[in-house]
Amino acid sequence: MGNKIIINVDDIEEFDDRHNQYRQISAPLLIGIILLPIIFSWFTLQDGYSTAARTISLIWMILSLGIFIPLIITLGALGALVFFSSL
Repeated sequence: MGNKIIINVDDIEEFDDRHNQYRQISAPLLIGIILLPIIFSWFTLQDGYSTAARTISLIWMILSLGIFIPLIITLGALGALVFFSSL
């Protein structure tokens, strides 16, 4: 009537072997991280990616947001200024 849990030692070793190897970042994911880090950097938080890959992609996301958002705001303001001054 009691439930028994059987653990196979070979399964534990196989599990550890699988998780000791890190996934490589594929070319499409790397391109996505470079071009649209706000979307693609989050994929490195899945199991299997190294801490270095996660850190670099998330730092790039933060830096790109810090660079490109003010740039877009500035260019948008300049575009609006040019547009309204031509009226």
